[in-house]
Amino acid sequence: MNKRGKDGSAKANIESRQGEMVWGVVYGIAKSDIDRLDKYESLGRGYRADYLDVVTPDKKTISA
Repeated sequence: MNKRGKDGSAKANIESRQGEMVWGVVYGIAKSDIDRLDKYESLGRGYRADYLDVVTPDKKTISA
């Protein structure tokens, strides 16, 4: 984890690496909530939001 919070704590992140995968959870949230979350987490100051296709264990692809 290479992102530090104002309080000095580490923040979770994912770094891209060719041929690797990450297991996780995808939550559906409203656009207005994404905007609030980005403001709260200071989007653009130390991190960026990336949108990508996620392949589920049953081989379905969703945009996230």
